[in-house]
Amino acid sequence: MSLPFHYFKYSKAQQSGLFILLFVITVLLLANQYFPFSSKNEIFVDHELMNQFQKEVDSLSKLKKQKKYQLKPFNPNYLSDYKGYQLGLSIEEIDRLLTYRSQGKFVNSAIDFQKITKVSDSLLTTIAPYFKFPDWVKKQVSKEKKIHKAIVKKDLNTATALDFRSINGIGEAYSNRIVKYRNFLQGFSTHDQLKEVYGLDESLQKKILTRFKIKEKPIIKKQNINTATFKEVLALPYTNYEMTKMIFNYKNQVAKIKSIDELIGIKDFPSGKIDRLLLYLHTE
Repeated sequence: MSLPFHYFKYSKAQQSGLFILLFVITVLLLANQYFPFSSKNEIFVDHELMNQFQKEVDSLSKLKKQKKYQLKPFNPNYLSDYKGYQLGLSIEEIDRLLTYRSQGKFVNSAIDFQKITKVSDSLLTTIAPYFKFPDWVKKQVSKEKKIHKAIVKKDLNTATALDFRSINGIGEAYSNRIVKYRNFLQGFSTHDQLKEVYGLDESLQKKILTRFKIKEKPIIKKQNINTATFKEVLALPYTNYEMTKMIFNYKNQVAKIKSIDELIGIKDFPSGKIDRLLLYLHTE
């Protein structure tokens, strides 16, 4: 059902009233958009204060950028908390350096600095070019590098007694004793076997290892623990009469030893020597 057309006709007065109504509605909508009626509290904004604050922020930001690119040479040993923060170090990294320095110690290279502080490679790459150490430190580091480069270590198992005498503190007696003990062992299998040379203190051992090292391990003729005689086992390095007696008593009980590690189970057996016995005994 359709409405008659005359229902949509308005008089001039009605048209004016309708126009005024639409105008009022439009004004109210615009007013509500820019000045919401729902706001209970009027917010006052001090634009002058805001502008001043923004200028300070911009100034600090600009200053920070300038400092970032104005890094100058410095000695990292005298790095302060503030300077470390500027460089990008964390509190933990700065504290590690300060703790190290409080012990009267110094870092003498970028490698030392990273080793102590544990800074990242990327940060070290950025700041290391600005490290400035005293001239005597540079000369010392350079000298140490040259010495280290010049030293070519000889084989501990082929060096002669005369070679060992090139070490300060190693005379004829010590050098002959080292060679004699090496022959008894059929060659050094580990560097710490130097500790077993009678009278050779720790400082001399360290000196020897700065000039010598094991380049090739010795080929040792091992004894079969199940077929070797009492005298043959007794003659081996690291054994004595009591140990040999324990081994053979145990072997008589089990008939056959399947693994050298079984010896650990023997009462009062020196288990700390098992690793050494494995160099000279086998079970097959």
